[in-house]
Amino acid sequence: MISPSDMRIIQIDITNACIHQCSNCTRFCGHHKKPFFMDFETFKRAVDSLDGYVGTVGMMGGEPTLNPDFERMARYLAGKRGGNDTGSLIRPQAHFMDEIHDTEMEHTFLEPCSFGGERRTVDGPGLWSAIGERYKKYYETIQDTMRYQALNDHSNVMYHQPGLISRRDLSISDEDWIPIRDNCWIQNKWSACITPKGAFFCEIAGALDMLFDGPGGWEIEPGWWKKKPEEFKDQLHWCEICGLSLNTFMRNANEEMDDVSPTLYKKLQDIDSPGIKSGRVNLLKINNGEIDAQSKAPTEKRGGDMPYTDSYSARYNEEKTNLFFKNIKTLHIGSGDKERLGKLLYDNLYGEDYNTYLLLLIGEVKDIGASEALKGFVTNPGTLLYKKYDRDTRDEFFDAAEGSEVMLINPIAHSIKTAGWDRLLRVRTLKEVADLWQKEKVIPFEPGMERRVPAVQIVPGKKYAVFGAGRIAEKALDNIRSWGSEVIAFADPDENLQGREILGFKVMTPDELKQNLDKIDIVMIARGPYYREAKEKLLSWGLEPDRMAWI
Repeated sequence: MISPSDMRIIQIDITNACIHQCSNCTRFCGHHKKPFFMDFETFKRAVDSLDGYVGTVGMMGGEPTLNPDFERMARYLAGKRGGNDTGSLIRPQAHFMDEIHDTEMEHTFLEPCSFGGERRTVDGPGLWSAIGERYKKYYETIQDTMRYQALNDHSNVMYHQPGLISRRDLSISDEDWIPIRDNCWIQNKWSACITPKGAFFCEIAGALDMLFDGPGGWEIEPGWWKKKPEEFKDQLHWCEICGLSLNTFMRNANEEMDDVSPTLYKKLQDIDSPGIKSGRVNLLKINNGEIDAQSKAPTEKRGGDMPYTDSYSARYNEEKTNLFFKNIKTLHIGSGDKERLGKLLYDNLYGEDYNTYLLLLIGEVKDIGASEALKGFVTNPGTLLYKKYDRDTRDEFFDAAEGSEVMLINPIAHSIKTAGWDRLLRVRTLKEVADLWQKEKVIPFEPGMERRVPAVQIVPGKKYAVFGAGRIAEKALDNIRSWGSEVIAFADPDENLQGREILGFKVMTPDELKQNLDKIDIVMIARGPYYREAKEKLLSWGLEPDRMAWI
């Protein structure tokens, strides 16, 4: 076991209400008769207690955006821990998950552990979300505040290991149990947590305490996270009824079925679990300490950096996402309407319909492609797309005469709330609207306005070079080949690796890679926490983001 101080994440569980009831959920959603919602004062105390901790402080659920105080909590957390200062999610995104990854990696670094070695972490606020409708509503706040986002829209197959299994039901002796418990992958690789009932050495312990109305955790006070494993004894009883350290099996999360051993089944009955009543529980048959093969889920999947799904990109489906806005209302404004522009904006914007954007066209301008193109972008409602034409122009978006103006605006933008509707009512030009806006969130409304970043997915049939020949080189090679593409070169800035043969390739210097870019379709960055430096070097060579990927 490790101290919370050495963990890369500490979670604050702000609710166990959720929009899903995934199989074998670590927060046991669906078994609570009534969900909890952490109050704001407890949340503040939780955040303040982590002063001095280096790592990600996560907002976790359930679905955290369901907490009524979510927006206030996110801004308080960012105020204490530092928000997203890259601006990468201000521009429209053609590939949302690529942007999420890029933001994370821009803030990733190595931090020494107290027991030796280093851990990879993001120092700042984090969010764990299923990208539901509330995520969309709070999109601007989330992108302003979160440096790390663990997102999963649950549209693809993923796998969860059963947590509600007692080691005693599997006849594991005390002697055999201790090393299994102490090497639990959840406690060693993931997080401690804070719930409304206190602080815990492990996030699952905190969730079990909430589910079974346990005694609560440690006081939420400054420095609790510095506790060492020898101080965990008063919470280790939760490990006895947690199956996540055990090598059992995994079930497709979308089946919404929990696998439960007899001891835990009885405990769920005792609390009158809604999950049992709805038939969402599979009572495992166990004979002589072995789970009957017929009792297990038919799908099994384990291992790797992403053990619950095929890849990072599989956590989000661009074909099924709700993040694309649903409606664009176009408003042509003639020269005679300028005197009442503010009233027109008020009449067409006032309200909370964040799914409808208003496209304003002033002068001799036609929308010849903008509305259609925008359907392919995830757009931040806090961003103002604006352009005034100083000459006659025809591009793939607009056919515009000199002096014409175009603007895309959303009613829930923070800039509107800050300026106030009384001020917006008095505007006479779109330039006045833009001047009221948060400066960095005004983006030219033109083709190419989206920010391009290295891709998440591998493109089949391409020739790749891998920039990085360290510990993840073999995984990079396997991933590229598995998608039907070819690796033709490895390069690394480490002089100790240059010239060596690795995986059948002689490792190039960065300069040698640069000289051979004309033979390469895509360069995959395999540099872990040195991602930012690698990306900046490739960009300095003039390599377009479309010709970069990552692992």
